[in-house]
Amino acid sequence: MARRPAVALYRGTAARGRQPQAREYYKITLASAQAGITHTIDLLAGIQPGQRLNLRAMDPLWPLIVRQTYMELLRGLPKQWLEQIRDARAFKARHPHLCWQSLVRQCSRTKVVWVQGEGGLVTQADAHDGKPAKGCNVKSRGY
Repeated sequence: MARRPAVALYRGTAARGRQPQAREYYKITLASAQAGITHTIDLLAGIQPGQRLNLRAMDPLWPLIVRQTYMELLRGLPKQWLEQIRDARAFKARHPHLCWQSLVRQCSRTKVVWVQGEGGLVTQADAHDGKPAKGCNVKSRGY
C-alpha cells in the first residue's frame, strides 16, 4: 500500500521577516472586529427596510487604527463590488420595504459566487440560483 504524501512545514528566514507585518495586520483585524467590521455587509449602512443603502460612514468612536485604515479599505474595494453596491442601492430605492436578505436574493450576481459554510468550508455557488456546487452542504450563518 502506497503512503500518502506528507506535508512538510518550512519556516524560513523570510517568514520571520514578515512577523512584524503579520502582527500589525492582526492588530488591525482585531480592532476592526471590535468596531463590528467582520464581513462585507458590515461596510454597508441602511440595510433595514425603509432605510437608504450606502457605504457605512467612518465612526469617530472606532479605535484609532480602524479610523486610519477604513477609508483605505473602502478605496480598495474591487470595482465589481462597488458596481454591485450601486445596483443594490438603486434596487432598494425602488423597493424600500425589502429586508436585506430579500434584497440580496433579488439583485443580480456576478458570474463567480463563493460562499462559506459551517466549519469554514468555502465553495463556489451557482451565480443564478445561489445553490452550492454539487456535493457541498453549506448551512446559513444566520446573518
